[in-house]
Amino acid sequence: MGVASFRREIYKEFKYNTEFFGWCFDDCEFSYRVSKKYILIRNPNAKMYHYCSPISRESNFVNYAKRCWMHYIFWRNCVPLSLKSVLCFIWGDIGYIIWILLFNCRLRRLLGWIYGHFLIIQYIFFHKKIKELKIFNK
Repeated sequence: MGVASFRREIYKEFKYNTEFFGWCFDDCEFSYRVSKKYILIRNPNAKMYHYCSPISRESNFVNYAKRCWMHYIFWRNCVPLSLKSVLCFIWGDIGYIIWILLFNCRLRRLLGWIYGHFLIIQYIFFHKKIKELKIFNK
């Protein structure tokens, strides 16, 4: 999605999903829900400059665990459940782990990715609330 701008009325009509915390995928999921009712206009010439502060950044472990969790929440909320959609989710995850291993390999990132999947399994099978886990409440 990138950068988005919506009228105030849109934010009143569509609330942000509180299952997302921190960053990543929340804006995509929000835009996806809005796009089901309204036409979104894309401007490829728009520019945004994003400067990251190292002070507010999380560890690679937490970062990649969150990415896995938020990818699951986006998929669960936006994609109808079917065998094909589950296989596509798994295929996307395989591509992500290959990307981590081949191009961005750091042990903490890999462990975070594995832990993120552990959290998803806990959520699916044991209905454990992710926000209650200490790793995300720092």
